[in-house]
Amino acid sequence: MAQQITLCCAQKIRLGADRTPALPRVRRPFFAHPTSHLLLWEQEAHARLLDIPCIPVGERGRPMQGGDLQDALNAAMDLGNRPAALILEVPHREIGGEATPWEEVRELRRLCDEQGVHMHMDGARLLEILPWYEATHGVGAKEVAALFDSVYVSFYKGLGGMTGAMLLGEAAFVEEARVWLRRFGGNLYTALP
Repeated sequence: MAQQITLCCAQKIRLGADRTPALPRVRRPFFAHPTSHLLLWEQEAHARLLDIPCIPVGERGRPMQGGDLQDALNAAMDLGNRPAALILEVPHREIGGEATPWEEVRELRRLCDEQGVHMHMDGARLLEILPWYEATHGVGAKEVAALFDSVYVSFYKGLGGMTGAMLLGEAAFVEEARVWLRRFGGNLYTALP
């Protein structure tokens, strides 16, 4: 639910749409790796429920790179199809838990800033990859999360907690996400297995 909420928020906040009760009529696509959880395990909820198309970016067998995003941005802009968001899985679950190297994450950030694209981290397994980022790049959770406009972190993956997650971002994003949480029916006071 948090990932779908992110797509809704990116449509409205990052693109400067007004605060109407519905999504903007013209839905901007989002970018994601071909093995993204949203594409493989959520039964196309982004397209079927929200009418938000996805443009896969990069090669299936390796993490997303800046050059992949640059190519996708060029192609999308040539078609007049400005994307609303980039969702980067950190790490990429389906390719053995590989993560996008730090320099490439920074390049993705730069490209998103240039084009006004909301950069979201699908950090469901972020806690498992943080030791690698620290050992290989000298950065911790704060530095990694700071490169993203929003971050999703699972409570049960890695932490072993109950089902649930955190969706983090700046105040305007979180305010909009709260509205979408209620719209998605996720504002239960109690939820147990």
